[in-house]
Amino acid sequence: MSLPSTQRYRALLHTYFWPQRRQVTLLFLLIIGDNVLLLVGPGLLSQFVDAAIVGAAAPVLVSLSVWYLIAALSQQALTMSATYIGEKTGWHAANALRADIAKHTLDLDMSFHKKQTPGIMIERIDGDVASLNRFFSQMVLQIGGSILLLTSSVGVLMYLEWRLGILLLVYAFVAMWVLFGFRGIAVPYWEAGREASAQLFGFLEERLAGLEDIRGLGARSYVLRRLNVLIDEKNKFDTLGRVYGSLTWIIPMVMSSLLTVMILAVGVWLYLSNEISIGLIVMTMFYGDLIMRPIRTISSEIDQLQQASAGILRIAELLAVKSRLVDGTHEMPGVIPPVSFEQVTFAYQDDDAGMPEDPVLRDVSFHIPAGKVVGLLGRTGSGKSTLIRLLFRLYDVSGGAIRIGDRAIPDYTLASLRTHVGLVTQDVQLFYATVRDNLTFFNPDIKDEQLLEALHTLGLDRWYAQQPNGLDTLLAANGATSAGEAQLIALARVYLKQPQVIILDEASARIDPETERMVEKALDKVLADKTTIIIAHRLQTVRRCDYIAILANGSLVEYGAEASLRADPTSRYAQLLQHGAEQELA
Repeated sequence: MSLPSTQRYRALLHTYFWPQRRQVTLLFLLIIGDNVLLLVGPGLLSQFVDAAIVGAAAPVLVSLSVWYLIAALSQQALTMSATYIGEKTGWHAANALRADIAKHTLDLDMSFHKKQTPGIMIERIDGDVASLNRFFSQMVLQIGGSILLLTSSVGVLMYLEWRLGILLLVYAFVAMWVLFGFRGIAVPYWEAGREASAQLFGFLEERLAGLEDIRGLGARSYVLRRLNVLIDEKNKFDTLGRVYGSLTWIIPMVMSSLLTVMILAVGVWLYLSNEISIGLIVMTMFYGDLIMRPIRTISSEIDQLQQASAGILRIAELLAVKSRLVDGTHEMPGVIPPVSFEQVTFAYQDDDAGMPEDPVLRDVSFHIPAGKVVGLLGRTGSGKSTLIRLLFRLYDVSGGAIRIGDRAIPDYTLASLRTHVGLVTQDVQLFYATVRDNLTFFNPDIKDEQLLEALHTLGLDRWYAQQPNGLDTLLAANGATSAGEAQLIALARVYLKQPQVIILDEASARIDPETERMVEKALDKVLADKTTIIIAHRLQTVRRCDYIAILANGSLVEYGAEASLRADPTSRYAQLLQHGAEQELA
């Protein structure tokens, strides 16, 4: 496993630190001030020791003590300030990176998302960035500050006694050479640990979502065994990462002991030769510790850097994934348009090489006049859901074209297309949030008055009156809301959006008569004067359609006006109605 190139580190730092350059500059100045005071302290202590040996007056010793105390307290204050600003800028940078990764992921097409579980995506977006938090908040500046302290300590000592300075300089180079030799030793294990963590979270998310099925089928033992395997896998790589990473701080501890012995040996020799004072030996011991401090810091940060390197590699891998959808250049006009399917063929891609599976749609062609409603019928697997995904451009067609107005949909920008086309899926996503947030999708620009007006217009006053806290009522995201209520919320969302084209995958679950009446009233308002495609599962919905399209095995087998097809006893549609359409429409 190769390490990230320095170019990647520089790119991350420039992208996420440059907008905070004032805070970073202040942080750099605080670190410089902290290092200066760290150098001043041993110098004052050296003067105190030499003054005490020669019997200096008490006021001199007290003065040196006071200055030493001031320097120590000031140094601690600067350290606290640098820590606060470093954490603040680091979290800003990490959160900005999270937002960029989330946006990039949302912009990817569905061929990417269908291969990922929610748990894995959470780990990729949040977990990998969490490993970079320290890289952003402390690591870079700590390493920079440590190198500055290291060079300053050696420089001061070289000025005072060049032999002791050379000793520390040689030691510093040897220590850094050894440490950088171990720089990448733990990266493969940390990266494997991040991947194992993603698999673990993906497994947990899927099993928690299917808790009722697991209990109902008696699969508890299998789930626990599989969970244990995934936990063991994660622990194995995390343990190996820590073991190999620990070499970067064990080695400096050994070298620190050796340095202490060498300083004492050289210092005593020079003192016995009357070339240095006891105070200078004391100062050298402190400077040796100051040199060890940045060496230990750098070694510790290298261990952290190995974890960050694994995160950087995985983030770079995710950011390198490109959407197969090329954005258009035209804005979709705000008028009710016709929709045409022209010999549409589509096959899903079965791997990253782009090898197509067998087509799920073949040469599908039909035209929807502006403002008309088409009911899309067919058994499960006939291609109904795929067709509406293509219209919403979650995928691009493999052959043929889909036109809205006078343009093929790839000509429109994705933002414009998805603003003017509203999609209501059968599995309506509700959030563990208030009625207000579920209706607005957390858009604070939509006022409560607009929400209440929409609920009233759609005839949902009675449903709203049943909510104990009105718009502040919390809705559960775990299935506690019925299918009918979820459909009502989805219709209210579309009504607030006011698109020109509506795609509705009607809920196939049975709903109670009262909720069904509310849904029908809401549909009257939502679908009025809109070009609409409905995957219909109920007779009541089929009868509101102007046209009927029937798919079978990916091909269009019948299309025509609803009234004409119903009146023709030889049509498939008439036969569906005669033999019980509600069983066949699903």
